[in-house]
Amino acid sequence: MEFEKQQSIALRNHLKMRYIQARGNLMLAVCLTAVNIVMLLLKFTGMFLFSVTVPYYAVLFGMVEETGTLFVPCLLFAAAILGVYFLCWLFSKKNPGWMTAALVLFSIDTVCMLALYIWAQDFSGILDLIMHAMLLYYLISAVRANAKLQQLPPEELSYENDFRLEDVPVGKLVRPLPQEERTTDWEYDFSTLPQRENRSEIPYIYDAFLSFEKADLLFCVTSVVEVSMMNYRGFLSILENKASPRVVFTSRQGRFGPNLYGSAGEEYLCFEAFCAGRGSVMLLYSVSRKAFAVLERPSGNLAGARFSEDEETVTVVEGNGSSMQFVIDTLTWIPPERLEETLENMEKPTSNTKNL
Repeated sequence: MEFEKQQSIALRNHLKMRYIQARGNLMLAVCLTAVNIVMLLLKFTGMFLFSVTVPYYAVLFGMVEETGTLFVPCLLFAAAILGVYFLCWLFSKKNPGWMTAALVLFSIDTVCMLALYIWAQDFSGILDLIMHAMLLYYLISAVRANAKLQQLPPEELSYENDFRLEDVPVGKLVRPLPQEERTTDWEYDFSTLPQRENRSEIPYIYDAFLSFEKADLLFCVTSVVEVSMMNYRGFLSILENKASPRVVFTSRQGRFGPNLYGSAGEEYLCFEAFCAGRGSVMLLYSVSRKAFAVLERPSGNLAGARFSEDEETVTVVEGNGSSMQFVIDTLTWIPPERLEETLENMEKPTSNTKNL
């Protein structure tokens, strides 16, 4: 696979997942708001915070209003707002403009919530504010992701009817991925790789594959799930010999990122690994050395990578645009059997940290 094509697939995959995740959280907020209103009507105490504020308090106002004449109008008003949110979720699948509408509506809802707390001089709703901020983050991320998708060439966006539900029982949700990312023509029983038994229990689980044809290698990150917000991790395996595949390396822990950055000459592969307490580090695999190198960064933020044309340097690029360049020949190389031990040791606090 050409480097430019691989980069485009990884970017398109990431943007689509952000948009799909936002739609899922929007529907969750609508459902929880409806449950809150039903609980209010049945006079149950308590409410779910990951919800919309205005419909709930509209019904509450109609219930406490002394004359009782506003109850039905308030209930219809709340139902209408929830209906609009539902339409935003429904039509945003094919028309991203509805996601923008949902963002505008929920921004107004957040302002109303803040105004309500200030008017009531009640500042105990910090958790409600945090939940609103989370949903706002998802909606803003979706709108930004769509804007970036629109900047890609039209042929890169033609993914309709390009998805297939694989290895997932009926009723389970899967995250649609570009066909190049979720399939491979290597004939191997991938069910033997780590954590495959969890695929029927975890939603949004998927695999990522990248083949190096010159070296007759297949890099796999399997059973990928979201371990924190927009942070995806899976289990790394390396297979060789397409004619008769065999595993030459597999990980015991799901700490590896699914975005695989290969050099144009198929000599190097760069990808993420997660170290607890340290964040994301980038790993570099050398085909000729059959070894890994750790590209440690002080920030620990999620990042991507690009190689120079001569493959002498690799540049790690973070989401904010900052970058670090590494000269490959100066790196320390680790044999595969010591990789996970090395990453585990990086998670342990240093002696300086213990003395603080």
